[in-house]
Amino acid sequence: MTARGLRLRSLGAAVAAALALAGCARSDASVAPTPGKAVKALEIPNLPPDLLGLKIAKEDVSQDLAKVPKAFVDSLALYSLRHNELVMATLQVSRFNDGADIGAEKFRQTVVNQIGSSAPRTVRLGGETVYLTTGTKQSIGVWFKGRYLFVLATRGDYDEPRTLLRKALEIQP
Repeated sequence: MTARGLRLRSLGAAVAAALALAGCARSDASVAPTPGKAVKALEIPNLPPDLLGLKIAKEDVSQDLAKVPKAFVDSLALYSLRHNELVMATLQVSRFNDGADIGAEKFRQTVVNQIGSSAPRTVRLGGETVYLTTGTKQSIGVWFKGRYLFVLATRGDYDEPRTLLRKALEIQP
């Protein structure tokens, strides 16, 4: 498999894991979780063509979504942020379905606690509450805007992760 194929496959695996964990969070039992096959592509009309000079490209994760049994997400988009061909970061934007108890801090904490490999710490950036954690050689920022979940994963060797996060916080779904 090519390096690009391996890279995109790992991106898809991250999406599948995020969807699976969203389905694990306790929510409104009267509304069924969305089957992975029914999760739609999310369109973000105001997305800029780049952030801090990193070109934004939408990634196709439809095959990975079909493998997820259920989630409290009804639509999702995954973007790579590239310098030339090298992926420096990914941005996942998910919209929770009506069954997700997004207003409950316990629901949000359940989702956030399962992203990354370290205990998340809470910070305020630009008026937003952001949960910072880490993954294998990456920094991860997680935040909520209404029914939307944003996950920005930045390579550990990227030199402006906090500035990139501040720019990503400006994106409106």
